[in-house]
Formats: sequence, C-alpha cells, structure tokens
Amino acid sequence: MSSSSFTALHVFCRVLELASFRRAADSLNMPIATVSNQVKSLEQRMGVQLLRRSSRHVEATDEGLAHYRRVLPLLQGLDEAEQVLKDTKARPAGRLHVSMPASVMRLVVAVHLGEFARQYPAISLRLVVTDRVLDLATEGLDCAIRASVPGNDGLVVKAISRMPQFFAASPALLQRYGNPSTMEELANLPFINYAGQRDSAELVVTATNSACTPPKRGQFTATAPISIDDGGSYVALAVAGLGVIQSPAYDLNPEISTGKLQLLLPDWRGPEITFHAVYGKGRNQLPRVTAFIDWAGTLLQCVKYAKPAASV
Repeated sequence: MSSSSFTALHVFCRVLELASFRRAADSLNMPIATVSNQVKSLEQRMGVQLLRRSSRHVEATDEGLAHYRRVLPLLQGLDEAEQVLKDTKARPAGRLHVSMPASVMRLVVAVHLGEFARQYPAISLRLVVTDRVLDLATEGLDCAIRASVPGNDGLVVKAISRMPQFFAASPALLQRYGNPSTMEELANLPFINYAGQRDSAELVVTATNSACTPPKRGQFTATAPISIDDGGSYVALAVAGLGVIQSPAYDLNPEISTGKLQLLLPDWRGPEITFHAVYGKGRNQLPRVTAFIDWAGTLLQCVKYAKPAASV
C-alpha cells in the first residue's frame, strides 16, 4: 500500500472519530479541502461510500464503520512503532493528548506544569480536563488519569497513587449542628453525595481510625439530600454550608487554609481513592507518555494529608 493510501486511511479515521471534517483538519493541521479530497479519493478507490455528510453532521455508513474497525488497530500500531523509534533516538518528544479530572489539573498539576515543560521541551501537550470518563480512541487521547475504577474495556491500566479521604464542612454548618468529636456525632450531620445513585437521598459512610491499635473502623448511613458529579462544585457546595464532604487532601487544603472549610475528625479517613493511568494498547510504551504519567504520579503522591487550619 502506498504512503498516500495510508494518509487517506488516517484522515478518514480522524473524520469519523471527530464527526467533523473541520475538527479533523484542525487536529491533523491540514486544510479542510485536503481532508475532504483524501476521503473522496479513498471512497473512489474502494468503490463504496464510507461517510454520510450533511451541513451539520458527519457519520459513518455501515461499510465505513466496518472498515474503520478493521484498519484502526493497524494504523495505531504503525503510529506507535514509528513514535517508539523516534523517541528512542532522542528525549521524549511529540504531541501528547491527556485527559484528567478538573480538580487534579487545577489543584495539583497546573501549578507545576512549567517544570514539566522545562524538563521535556520537545513534548507538546493537549490537556482535556473533565470529570467524565472519555473514550480514548474517539477523543484521540494517548492516556487518561482517572480516579474511578477502570472498566474491562481492553485498556491498559496502571495504579499511580493512593489517597485517603478526609471529612470537612463549613463553619456555618458546624454552627447549626455542632462540631462532631465522634463518628456517632458525625452521623447526625447532612452529607453531600458525590456522583451517587440518582434515586438515593442517603449515603453509606465508612472510615478507619489508624491512630488506634488495632485500627478502629466505623460505618453509618447519613442523609444526603444533594448529589453532584462535578468535583469543583462538590467542594463549593460544602463551602456554602450544604453538607459534609469526604475528599482527598488536594481538594480540601486550599479551603481549609482560608477558613472556608474545617477538617473534621482528622484521625478518621474515608476509603482510599486509587488514581490510575489508563492507556490505549501500546501507548504505555511511548516515552512521552510514560514521562508524563511518572511525573504526574509523583505529584499526586505528595498531597496525601489534609492539614488543620493552624498547620497550613
């Protein structure tokens, strides 16, 4: 197969993934006319329509979707093999597409990102910041950092950090309900449920006190009239006095330091959250990907403990 045929297949796959000729042209740094001509030439060569076009939308025909599923693994393998060869000859380099939760980006990664840029000047980053779980292939991502438990979707998964969760609430909420000194008293406060079940107004809270020997474990069911699926808004609702939250230290320390939140029962920790790096097959072998994940994992391991206001 000629190099022009490989180019046309690559362009076709990108148009299908992004459902747009213009977005594909932007991502490939090509004129939109070139992208359109590449797809047309591929359709003419194969004698079948691969994409249905309208003024608002682009979608695959049945033949186009079947062809995409056959050729995508081959193209990914070629891209990965070429990039590995390039990266072994020099420092990690190339375009790196990464997704991560908004709070991780804002509170952990962003402040240190200049250090990564200075250490790896040949890597250019495209960061997709969202709490949603994205499809790596569809979004054109090399990897993602996720706090959720990865599903069995054929991806490569690597644990990079484990973090306990801490309890916190606003001074206004504590004025209404009192500052709890035991787990039993904490159970009397309303909680905010992060990404909970839609029909549930309750939350099962579990925690461990490792300061006891042996460690003491507790569990109770709390009222949770509000449920939300955005990490930044979750903390904002706690600051507004609407309930107790349990969250990793990086979410809580900025608000604790300003007095907007107060750490509750510091010795009691909620279940640990494990952050994972998630890759498409073969992407975990690319030096530019491993460089970023190793660097980000080290950052996450440095913010494990929530600090009472007096020690911040």
